[in-house]
Amino acid sequence: MMKKLYILVVGLLVAMNSSATSLKLVETEHEKGDRDNPPLTTYSYQSAVPLTVEYSYGYDSDHDENNLGILFSEQDIRQTYLGHTRFLVSDDSKRLQKSLRLPNKALKHGCFYNGKAEIQLDEVYVVRNDITTSSYGGIFIKNIKPLNAIKVKCNEY
Repeated sequence: MMKKLYILVVGLLVAMNSSATSLKLVETEHEKGDRDNPPLTTYSYQSAVPLTVEYSYGYDSDHDENNLGILFSEQDIRQTYLGHTRFLVSDDSKRLQKSLRLPNKALKHGCFYNGKAEIQLDEVYVVRNDITTSSYGGIFIKNIKPLNAIKVKCNEY
């Protein structure tokens, strides 16, 4: 009986550990600051397994263009420096738009196409200010596959 319980506990720990490590840290780069710029640290992650994410596509007033943003699940960002950040896709978002079957019609201001998708990640990176811990980042995606129907969500002012 104890042997079965031991095997069950070990199996559970292995399963929990493998699910918590879907994103693997592949590079850490430190940039020394100077009088005008704070020190920065860049963390780069990759994943060998597909990840389920939430996406949004629409006009981003900060960048003055339409952007595809990716939000990782709580489980995937555990034990990383990624935080709860919407990462802008840094590569060919037109190809990814087509894969998601996003309509070409323009949305009214403040509206976004939203959904869930499975992605094959090339790389995601986050650059953290070592003093304030503020951060920004980007993501490179090999493939993306929609998992549900597209929904339009509008911000209420």
